[in-house]
Amino acid sequence: MLGFAEFSAGILDGLLLVLLAVAVAAVPFGIVVLQAMRRRAGDPTVVRTAGLFTRAAAGLALCEAALLAIKLLVLRS
Repeated sequence: MLGFAEFSAGILDGLLLVLLAVAVAAVPFGIVVLQAMRRRAGDPTVVRTAGLFTRAAAGLALCEAALLAIKLLVLRS
């Protein structure tokens, strides 16, 4: 059980880093590159960038919850 927990925690840590990079980079990308402040509210590129940021943030929350659940299972055994 401990070996599987270590392996899955390592995979989730890597996924967490990727999602964090996407979530952090989406905001300046939308502001600087897409110039989202100058576009109208329903512009498809701005909507897609906001969706990407939202999905990355939700993925971060799910990865953190999964890591905490794995740590809880290891501590309980």
